[in-house]
Amino acid sequence: ITARKMASVVNPMSGLPVLEVGPGTGVITRAILAQGVKPENLYAVEYSPDFVRHLRQLYPGVNVIEGDAFNLDATLGNK
Repeated sequence: ITARKMASVVNPMSGLPVLEVGPGTGVITRAILAQGVKPENLYAVEYSPDFVRHLRQLYPGVNVIEGDAFNLDATLGNK
C-alpha cells in the first residue's frame, strides 16, 4: 500500500522521465510501472551491485544505473 501511495504522485501521461533513487529490491519500481510509466521512461539509481543485477533481471526495460545518488552529476552524466 505504501509503495502504491508513493507512486501515485507520478503522472505517466506527462511523458517525462521518472527518476527513482535507491530502488533496492524494486517494490516501488513495480508500483511506478503499474501506475503506467513506460519502463524506458524510468531511471533507477542504485548503489548496490547486487540490487542492480536483481533489478536488471526483474525489470529489463528499466534504465537501472549503478551509482551514487549523493553524486547525481557523476552518476547520471549525460543520461
